[in-house]
Amino acid sequence: MDSQNKVAGSVLAEAFAAVKVRGENHGEIIASFDAIASMWDAYVRHIPNGRIKAVDVAHMMNLLKVVRSVHGNAKELDHYSDAAGYESLAAILAGVEINNAER
Repeated sequence: MDSQNKVAGSVLAEAFAAVKVRGENHGEIIASFDAIASMWDAYVRHIPNGRIKAVDVAHMMNLLKVVRSVHGNAKELDHYSDAAGYESLAAILAGVEINNAER
C-alpha cells in the first residue's frame, strides 16, 4: 500500500503544479468554468434530439479553448492550435470526405 500512496501523492503533486501554472494561461477558475458551462449549455440545447455524439464532443472542446483564450492569456498559442485540432477531429468524426478536385 505504501507504493500506491507514493504514486497517488506524486499524481496529486503534479496536478497541483499544473493547476497553478495553467491558471495563468486559462484564467480565473470560477469565471472560466462558468463561461464554459454557458457555452456548452447553449450548444447542447441546439443538438438535434439532445443526444451528444462524438463530433459534438470535439465541437464542445473547441468551445472550451475559445473560452480559455477569452478568460486566460489570449496570446497562448495552445488555445488556437488545440481549437484547430479539435475542429479537424470534428471533421473526421462528421465523416467529411475530401476528393481530389477539392485539393
